[in-house]
Amino acid sequence: MHAALRINDILREIFIYIQEDEDSNKTAYRAAFVCKQFLPHALDVLWFSVETLGPLIALIPYSTTTSTSLSFTTLLNKEDLSIFDLHARRVKELSLPTKHLIGVPVMMNLLDSLGRSSLLPNLRKLSLGAHALTLSESDCFLLCSSLKYLTIQGKGISFLLPRIAQAAPSIQHLESLYESIPPNLISFLKHLRLLKSLRTKNEFIISPASFPSSFPFAEYLTTWSASSIVLCHDDTVLPGGIEFPSLTTLELTEPVPAGELVALFSRSVFPKLQVLTFCAPPYDEESENPEDATAYKTSWLNLFPLLFKKRHCLQFLHIKGDGYFDYRREETEMDLGDFFADVEWQTLRIFWLDEPKLIKPLTLTSIDRLCTKFPFLSNFRVYLPTSTRISFDDLAVLVDRLPLLYCLNISINGANLADPPSVPILSHYLKTLCIEESDIPDPFLFARYIDRLFPCAVIQEVEYPSEEEELLISAHKLVRGCRKDQEERSKQKPIRKKQTARRGRA
Repeated sequence: MHAALRINDILREIFIYIQEDEDSNKTAYRAAFVCKQFLPHALDVLWFSVETLGPLIALIPYSTTTSTSLSFTTLLNKEDLSIFDLHARRVKELSLPTKHLIGVPVMMNLLDSLGRSSLLPNLRKLSLGAHALTLSESDCFLLCSSLKYLTIQGKGISFLLPRIAQAAPSIQHLESLYESIPPNLISFLKHLRLLKSLRTKNEFIISPASFPSSFPFAEYLTTWSASSIVLCHDDTVLPGGIEFPSLTTLELTEPVPAGELVALFSRSVFPKLQVLTFCAPPYDEESENPEDATAYKTSWLNLFPLLFKKRHCLQFLHIKGDGYFDYRREETEMDLGDFFADVEWQTLRIFWLDEPKLIKPLTLTSIDRLCTKFPFLSNFRVYLPTSTRISFDDLAVLVDRLPLLYCLNISINGANLADPPSVPILSHYLKTLCIEESDIPDPFLFARYIDRLFPCAVIQEVEYPSEEEELLISAHKLVRGCRKDQEERSKQKPIRKKQTARRGRA
């Protein structure tokens, strides 16, 4: 019932009709009358979102259930299912993490009795299965023309996709999180002409010749997540070319060579892209040819000017890594500032660099170029290996040049810190600081340095903190509390000696 109380219409109706009345009989009558009017609204809300078909199945008469199946004891007609139908039409969102009891034959008999092709005719949002769970083919009968959001977390895209194209052609958001779409079934996507969000594990190959027929939803697509996207070049010339004019968010989940990204972004395929996530592949460890290392670096340095061709477009750039931070090759490392050497200043707000094998240790020169090119950064995350942690002096320069920064994730070198702290006292408005993998020999002194730079910051707690990180969090709270006490004390007027003496004589 708590869900019902969040609906403005219901609240308005309650406050309009349930009021104090001089005549208690009228008040009781009015309350009963309002409750009767309130019931349909409450039922609509209570059935709006469900996570199991069990309550609906319990409304089917002349049926028996076991732990694995549902069966009928007689033939049903539409009148027998009137209560079931009433509540089935109320369901707008359904999440089924496990299999339900209705098999294909029973589902078909049930739908024949109802006289329709979908179990929940007004369903708008559907989530099926859990990780690696094999779905039931009877799940196809949950699809309907009103469906807008579909998330498939188990195995079953091969039999669901053809049914989606037929029964739910107006779907706008489609996710297949466990399986990739078989190559021979990708063509079914062209029937989903209103698709706005697509997330699969597929590699998409785009060619100018097949683009209009394969991607009729390109005009509407705003969010796209795929393993990779390869743009084929040929001599075909189309009036509109290859373009996703509404796409704002793009994620490539598999490692993509920089050369492929250069080919993809050398054309204006995504003119309104604001959020870009991709995975940087490590350099080929078996290669001993120095020219390969040079080509590897050159392709990365050529990519960034293409990503920032427009000044007011890309707002969030996330470069993922392979998760192995220890293996490094100096011949393939680049200065972070070199990535942006040919880039004009941008309005980028969030920059996450999770592949430390790409960059050399941060220097004042690279920090200067980063801050010059991206002066509006508000969220910066960079994973630095043990040997390349940033010093507090360089950190002070970084944050002083980025006044809008409110979230920072960086590993800091806390060895050989001067006492008292040597860094300047700043009034930076950083809110969240994550210092995972930092070197913290003296947690209390480390906390004093942080408090001098970031008086408003809170150290973010990680899931599995080290002993030094736990001590640092406690020390930082203590240092910050002492500073606030001192600030409050400085605002008070000191008690004069004469006043103290008078009080003593009194």
